[in-house]
Amino acid sequence: MLGQDGNLWFEQGPWGNVPPSRHQVDALVADFFPISATEAVVLGTDGNLWLAQGPWGTVPPSRQQIDGNAASFFVFEPAAGQSVVQAYVLGTDGNLWLAQGPWATVPPKRAQIDGNMLAFQPIGGDDCYILGQDRNLWLAHGRWGTVPPNKHFDLQISDDSLTFTRKDDQIAAEAALDGIYVLRTSLPEQRLGRDDVVGRYKDLADVERFFRTLNTELDVRPIRHRLADRVRAHMFLRMLSYYISWHMKQALAPILFADNDKPAAAAKRPNPVAAAQRSDEALTKAARKRTHDDYPVHSFTSLLADLATICANQVQPTDDLPAFTKITTPTPLQRQAFELLDLSHRHGLA
Repeated sequence: MLGQDGNLWFEQGPWGNVPPSRHQVDALVADFFPISATEAVVLGTDGNLWLAQGPWGTVPPSRQQIDGNAASFFVFEPAAGQSVVQAYVLGTDGNLWLAQGPWATVPPKRAQIDGNMLAFQPIGGDDCYILGQDRNLWLAHGRWGTVPPNKHFDLQISDDSLTFTRKDDQIAAEAALDGIYVLRTSLPEQRLGRDDVVGRYKDLADVERFFRTLNTELDVRPIRHRLADRVRAHMFLRMLSYYISWHMKQALAPILFADNDKPAAAAKRPNPVAAAQRSDEALTKAARKRTHDDYPVHSFTSLLADLATICANQVQPTDDLPAFTKITTPTPLQRQAFELLDLSHRHGLA
């Protein structure tokens, strides 16, 4: 039993008492695989992989190191009465190895299966599913030691010869799908059609744009908070600021470089997989740098800087006359911006 505190226990019934009758196997444990009542493979939180052997009760137990800097592992379960002699070990550097005993030397005798790995799942024999850091999933097979492993060749190895043949059909099938990937969704087609699936996937770019906007246009940069309430409050303010700026950009699109004729832009794309296009109106606006009303086109940042020149001046006349507030007279462009936002430039002042 692996506790939340990282302590590993060998527990025995009868059950009903908490904690039950038990002996501690090891401490600072990240993962483990039991072999028998007196033997287990233990991965420590420090990345060291051990073959631990009982009797239990002493920490650390009697053990032999299998490997170091391990992120995860898979043990070939030995025959009854025998100890572990083979294990897949995924290192923290992304290299996947087939390690072989006897243990105690680090690194052990091993053959590299592949590199730049995120996860793996052996399926028997010399076959193994491997997930690369590039998110490509492979079925690797063969005699390990060549990186990348055997994928497109049939190898015949003897004591005095090495011959190989190309798997032409497999190579041609993969070449036909090169650069093509599949998007899957759990939503029914009536709710999210084929073209909309592609569109929503491409909208992931908005997530990257969100963080870029926070750190540039809005200057709401990350702050290191420790308390949960402060973290939530900071994230709420970041989301709220982006939400407001997004709606402002939609309303101000006619005087920004943004495309304010999305239907026309979408109509220029032959299919959703094709590169995004800009509408003719947006292209004209970007080329002339002027709007239809012959005002200069702004970025969102430069427009905010322009609007910031409107201020409330507190005027105190001489001769004991009462003070009054005078609002800066907006320019035609500033007036149009406030009209698009459906706001008054007077900031609530009379």
